[in-house]
Amino acid sequence: MFPSLARLEAPERPVESTHADNVARRSHVGGVRTGDGARERLGGCREAAVRNEGIRKRRTLFWFACVPTRVLVAVGAAVLSTVSVDATRVAGGAAFLVAFGFVAAYAVDAPTGRFGGPVWWSRARLGHAAMYAVFGACAVAGLRTAWIVLLLDVVGGVAWYVRWSPREATECVGAEGRVPPSSNRAGLIRTGTLD
Repeated sequence: MFPSLARLEAPERPVESTHADNVARRSHVGGVRTGDGARERLGGCREAAVRNEGIRKRRTLFWFACVPTRVLVAVGAAVLSTVSVDATRVAGGAAFLVAFGFVAAYAVDAPTGRFGGPVWWSRARLGHAAMYAVFGACAVAGLRTAWIVLLLDVVGGVAWYVRWSPREATECVGAEGRVPPSSNRAGLIRTGTLD
């Protein structure tokens, strides 16, 4: 009597499901069918999770290795300035070597850092080099407050990190390999595609 109702009835499903049925069901995530050779959404989530884990490790290294080391260098320079002017001058000479090292690292522009992660701070190396060179010049001139320049270097490094460091993904990567707009706002990947 009503032929259109016949089309609305769901066909009977077999009680048993095959492995292929389970894979097909799992590959349909978030409204995106990921089979048939397309990049899997779940694979994108795994990539984001791996990337986030690397970002967390590097963040920990920054806050618990890099920043304390730089603070210790600044405090060491402050202590040396109270010992004698000659000790301050020796620290200034060492600072010139550190500044040269920052410039050399900038010139080489290695894509990975000492801990294997991508180098996002390459441009900051010139700022660090300038600060160490200024400290070196002030220390060699005998200025006992030259250590303040190294303290400013720590503050500048933290500010640079807060502004320019990579952010964690807040969502998974879509099937086409693009980061959702909300993740881009967080500054994860500025181009919108995976690197």
